[in-house]
Amino acid sequence: MRVLAESADVAKVTACLSNGWEFLSGESRLFDRVYDVALAPQLAEFCYFMPLSELGKAAVGGVAVFIELPDANTIAAHMFGESPPDLHINNLNDACSEACNVLAMCVTLNLATEVDVDIGLPFRADSVVFDQICSTCEPIAIYKCNTLAGQIFVIAYDIANQS
Repeated sequence: MRVLAESADVAKVTACLSNGWEFLSGESRLFDRVYDVALAPQLAEFCYFMPLSELGKAAVGGVAVFIELPDANTIAAHMFGESPPDLHINNLNDACSEACNVLAMCVTLNLATEVDVDIGLPFRADSVVFDQICSTCEPIAIYKCNTLAGQIFVIAYDIANQS
């Protein structure tokens, strides 16, 4: 059973993501849709996942946000009004968790659902957790933003067909 269906309004999602990034970082950047799911990253320095589940069911899909350290510094510096050398790892984690909230909602609000969905709290996904997510979910929509520091990815995952 699919919890999420891909959005047809890519322009609306990319505009929301771009506006969300500007709100979070103070920088103007454009997000684009990536149509080849093979280009989905395996992990980033800061990978946060917002779980989505069908009400009353244990299976989970969700939205992952992949952020590398330079962009995490940008968000945290903007959010906390400190320069990157003064930022503590807790500030970076808080900023990336908030980025997951904002960017994941840009995608989630624009995806059609076939069932009632429960939105969970974002959490940091290390390689073990991310491997578990990938073993039960499949990417259905990928968005990325190229930056001087690399790329930011926002990926919607749906519950894989389970027997």
